[in-house]
Amino acid sequence: MRMKTKLICVALAIIAFASCTPQDAVYKDLYHNAYKVDYPQAPAQLSGMVGYLSAYLKWLAPVSPTCTEAIIYWNIKQDSLRVNLRDPKYNHKDTICVKIAGLEETDYTFDVYTIDRVGSRSIMSEALVSP
Repeated sequence: MRMKTKLICVALAIIAFASCTPQDAVYKDLYHNAYKVDYPQAPAQLSGMVGYLSAYLKWLAPVSPTCTEAIIYWNIKQDSLRVNLRDPKYNHKDTICVKIAGLEETDYTFDVYTIDRVGSRSIMSEALVSP
């Protein structure tokens, strides 16, 4: 009986190892270098400060010259603001500072993305601002 159990275990182990294939085998035929997307740099060191019926967001300017604008969302992406990073007031500065006015006195979560020339969006950076 023990010999039979050992043989079954060895057979199952051999089948398990033989059935393993690399995980990229599923999509390897579909992936081409033409579809490779380079994402822009995400807003680094994002912080928020509260003001009277407003908020100030501050982050390090992107190092990459391909980042052309930033999008700021709040209220569960119901409200947004586009910031042109090529604007002379932001150009050649190491920190981007944006004032968002017309807010109520409540907690806000701001999601900030950067966008490059071709329209690729970075990963999200998040800041919580509370009065």
